Amino acid sequence: MFNVLFILSIFFNQGDLLYGNHFTLPYVPPKMTYREYKILIWKVSYDDYAFSAFIPGYMHFMLDKKLTGAMILGGRMVLSGALVYGIASLYSGVTNPDPDIGKQRRKINLSISLLLTGFMGNMFLTAYDIAHGKWLLREMRARIFFKYRKILE
Repeated sequence: MFNVLFILSIFFNQGDLLYGNHFTLPYVPPKMTYREYKILIWKVSYDDYAFSAFIPGYMHFMLDKKLTGAMILGGRMVLSGALVYGIASLYSGVTNPDPDIGKQRRKINLSISLLLTGFMGNMFLTAYDIAHGKWLLREMRARIFFKYRKILE
């Protein structure tokens, strides 16, 4: 019985599991908005890179740049469609060959072109989302620091 009470006392004497005992609330200027505060505390991690690879426009949506995020989302959807169509038509062209060699070669070239365009376009838009998102986050933080510089002095 004593062991159970001892274990429970250790468990309940632990600090906040999320922040620990050393967590202190940061100073927030009175006129700072929640959006500005959210931008200041967001630290880009490897999880964000992974999410950005699988969720088109993730970084820009997190920064409330909805138009840019929607453009990245739309572009990646179109390019993914081209990629899938290229793979499907390549498979169809290989499994059901056309007797005309020239026509067969043009179909395969078109399929490979669609496949590569879709793949490379998706890679480019993912890199743009990450790189431009990180740059935009730094730029937004600099503007917030500049806006509240006199208050913090």
